Amino acid sequence: MKEDLFLRDESQIHEELPDELLEEIDLALGEAISGVREDVQEPELDFDNFQLISDEHFDVQPDYGTFEMQKTFLEMIRQVLSPLGRYIKAFVQGEDYWLTLELAEMVVSPVVEQLNQVELEDHCEKLSFFRALLLLAKGEKDPQGQKVMKNVLQKASKEVESHFRLRSRGSRKAVKNLLSFYRLLKKSPELADSDLRKFFAMGIPSLTWLKKTHSKELESLSGIEEKKINLIRDLAKEYSVNLREARLMRNEQMAAAIPVAGLSDRQDPMLERDFILDPGYAFNVDPLKR
Repeated sequence: MKEDLFLRDESQIHEELPDELLEEIDLALGEAISGVREDVQEPELDFDNFQLISDEHFDVQPDYGTFEMQKTFLEMIRQVLSPLGRYIKAFVQGEDYWLTLELAEMVVSPVVEQLNQVELEDHCEKLSFFRALLLLAKGEKDPQGQKVMKNVLQKASKEVESHFRLRSRGSRKAVKNLLSFYRLLKKSPELADSDLRKFFAMGIPSLTWLKKTHSKELESLSGIEEKKINLIRDLAKEYSVNLREARLMRNEQMAAAIPVAGLSDRQDPMLERDFILDPGYAFNVDPLKR
């Protein structure tokens, strides 16, 4: 492939990415473009320089208490990471490129640090690589390059789901509404960027989950003060009201589009359209503006 197939804005890629991760990313991109995986050659053993390892090197297994702690921690992390597959699936299907990447990165980054702290090296390495791909995708400006990154992230997310044994159902509409709510939160002067990162670091699958979760639990999970949690919940209620109004307007438009005679509901072109429940998206207006 030509090296200039797609251009990247290197300034957007975080400087903290280690060289070994960048090498793995290049390999993943090569596979996505060519569809060919090169066979990995097993290194030859040099028995002439073989050395015995002392017993002290084998005494590195965690004790029972550490093992149980890591096991419990992984169960908690699975709940946080469970919406990740849903985010990436909606991302591949065409949801907002930048916002969806931001949403996924806000979930993944804190978990990487936590995995490192509890010394789950294998899990940390796997998720660090996925995080590096997210950061690389955020720096991609060329449409062709973005298309490639979608394929790369789709494959990588499946590997993360398998490695962490995640279970989630895809719902593009749930992600679409969550992204619209994220836009609303970003406009709030009372909420700092750090508040938004803490909030979405909980791994929110949908607005329905947010409405069903008690304020005290949200406060405990996110570390955000009660006043701001209440503000977020109020904004969620306001958004839901706007969403219901958009649904009513959609139904009225659908009813007006149905001919009195001549065509059945199935034949009407308006009914064949995939109506989106995000009011701003469906009708090219922003009902969230006050």
